[in-house]
This record gives sequence, C-alpha cells and structure tokens, in this order.
Amino acid sequence: MSVKENYDKIKTGLNENVSLIAVVKGQSNEDIKELYDSGQRIFAENKVQDLIEKIDYFKDYNMKWHFIGHLQRNKVKYIIDKVDLIHSLDSIKLAEEISSRAKKNGIIMDCLVQINTGSEENKYGIDMEECENFLSDLQQFDGIRVTGLMAVTPFSENPENARPYFKKMRTLFDKVKKQKYVNAELIHLSMGMSNDYQIATEEGADMVRIGSLLFY
Repeated sequence: MSVKENYDKIKTGLNENVSLIAVVKGQSNEDIKELYDSGQRIFAENKVQDLIEKIDYFKDYNMKWHFIGHLQRNKVKYIIDKVDLIHSLDSIKLAEEISSRAKKNGIIMDCLVQINTGSEENKYGIDMEECENFLSDLQQFDGIRVTGLMAVTPFSENPENARPYFKKMRTLFDKVKKQKYVNAELIHLSMGMSNDYQIATEEGADMVRIGSLLFY
C-alpha cells in the first residue's frame, strides 16, 4: 500500500483523542512529504543529526517535531529551539541541561518522563518505582514542563504481551496525575508502537509512536 493508504487505515482506527506521532527514522523526504500531504502534522526522530536535517529540509512546512530517542546532554543545545516535545527525559543531569538551555532561549521545554517498564538493562528510562521521586526532583528545574509519561516496553511478537505493562503504566499515570508537582501538567501518556499501538490505546494511551506501519 502507499504511504497515504497506510496513514488513512491507521487514522481510521484511532480514537480522535489519540495523537499519531509519525516516527520517520530512516525514511526518505519524499515519503515524509507524502505523509504530510495525507494530513499528518506531528513527526518524530530519535537521532539529533537526522532530526536537524529533516527540520531544515521541511522548514517551510507546518510540521511539529518531537524527539523520541536517547538524548545526550551535549546534544541538547542543537534541538532545544527546534522541537515541541522531548519524549525521553530520564535523568536529573539531562533535566538540568534541558532547563538551562531552555531558559537561555527564553522558552519552557515540554518533556515526557521516559519509563523503562520492564527494567531492561539495554534500554533507557527510569524504573516505574522511581517515577514519583523523579517527578519530585524535577520540580527544581523551571525551564522544564513535564507534560506526561512515555513508556518503553519489552518487545514481543505477540502484542498482547505488552498489555500488562500498559496497564501498569496507566495506573502509574493516574496516580501521579493527581499529585501537585511544580512545573508539571501531566496530561499525556505516550505508549505503543507499530506492533502494539492498538493495545496501548485500549489501555489509555493518548499518543502512539508509529513508524514502519506507515511506510511499508
């Protein structure tokens, strides 16, 4: 199917309250343009250099850009004024750098706290049990606004295997959302990718990160 056909199929199955985040890692500018022409407006990259190149290429388009990959502190300065949302805040040192750079640019940077739901050593993100303390510690950084949580789950060929992790994330999200944290407005729960996004939305995701399904 074409990019447009893939997009239309996915959008038709999504609740209107769920935002589709198009992950364009490794995709051609032509395919990204076709996706834009189909109606998509939020795009995401997980590498800083690729993000900068794509933003520059599409600078005249009405696109919003999110950063979803592991963000090194020394790369923050390159994207701080170019993205609408960072999905992968996972350390105090990174928060300090984002906040500092944001204030120098006269902005407040929206971020999601990345949760490593399976506590996998080969993946970034904080453990679920650390979330509340982490949110409390983030209150010292007034250049950041925490707008929600982002889940990284163990991969499985069977998407149903992700459901328990999504359920736990929704429980955690509902819990911390009730807390009164300074510099936080917890409204987004980013869960699910191409293989399990439908399960994620059933369990409460309002953002899904989809790449391969859009392009193949």
